[in-house]
Amino acid sequence: MIATCPVCASPDAMDVARLEAIPVLCNSLWPDRQSALKADRAGMRLVMCANCSHLFNADFDPGILAYDGRYDTTLTHSAIFSSYVEETAMRLVRSYDLVNCHVLEMGCGQGYFLERLINHGAATGTGFDPSYRADTSVADNPSLKIHSRYFSAGQSSPTADLACSRHVLEHLESPLDGLELLRASLSPSGRGLVYAEVPNGLWTLEMGGVWDLIYEHVSYFTPTSLQYLAQRAGLDVIKLEPVFGSQFLGMDARIAEDARSETPSIDELLNKASDLGETITDLRRGWAERIVKWRSVGRDIALWGAGSKGVTFLNIVDGADIIEHVVDISPTKFGRYVPGTGQEIIPPSRLVGSVTGPLEVICMNPNYQKEIAAELADLGVDATLHLV
Repeated sequence: MIATCPVCASPDAMDVARLEAIPVLCNSLWPDRQSALKADRAGMRLVMCANCSHLFNADFDPGILAYDGRYDTTLTHSAIFSSYVEETAMRLVRSYDLVNCHVLEMGCGQGYFLERLINHGAATGTGFDPSYRADTSVADNPSLKIHSRYFSAGQSSPTADLACSRHVLEHLESPLDGLELLRASLSPSGRGLVYAEVPNGLWTLEMGGVWDLIYEHVSYFTPTSLQYLAQRAGLDVIKLEPVFGSQFLGMDARIAEDARSETPSIDELLNKASDLGETITDLRRGWAERIVKWRSVGRDIALWGAGSKGVTFLNIVDGADIIEHVVDISPTKFGRYVPGTGQEIIPPSRLVGSVTGPLEVICMNPNYQKEIAAELADLGVDATLHLV
């Protein structure tokens, strides 16, 4: 239970939405259907802080989470996402003259972003992530040192000219502690940069992005709440903008010379948040009705995207557990099973021969629509693509 806002510590919050019995770790996949069906679940109560507009799960319990080698959020098998990561790394190195510098990443996954930074000119990199697997391709890169553990105060690591976290702060009970750790790791030269990337809570509110609501995310930052957090952490924001089709927020920041704290105006955001519960109800009902209709006329159904969006969809839409085909392009997911509903995750090629007629494909992320459509066409699968 979280009694005060993780960003500003205010006790005043407005209830926004509830989800019952969702998997506590939707990005941990299972080796068989039986264990997937028994995956731990918990309820989620999303609220918005009335002071800084931060969205968070007030019922979050960190004691039921355990990140390990089963946890996999790799998205770089997609050319679209890989291109986005490449462009982000190149922008940071070129915009802030990080050539021949040391970079550090908290929650680095399998080290892909660190390697991109080095490829664009950074000299060395240090990463921390408890889910890191030493058998990955970056393990032999002499310019990288990755630790299979959490990043914490007092870690023996070179000071960094760039300290970054991508999709980490939203997992932390205290994102302020996380951002302060990044700030403290910067080189005393004064030119050090913090880069933080998080899911965009404003996109969730405005676009009905309810499939992004997962238990392991304590927080959903709005631009206002991320700016507020940076100020509390002693950072000056250089740039804060929506990225990756506005689904994420990217923030460049430097150590602030003067302590500042501004109370934002958030009335418009509170109004947007008040409608989210009704939006969730309407979306769940609408997709349940579609699934029933498709099944009634003998259609095969596939869900494309076994990441957080797909797992949430399968677990909260009535009848979605009967969807026959759950597809992903990440080889690390093939032959694994969806927590909560138990479908096997298959590569696109498995659709060939297993689909007897026109296929209804639910695309879990509009950013990948063209990529998925091209893959289906290459396979010769007769399919209609539906965007969530």
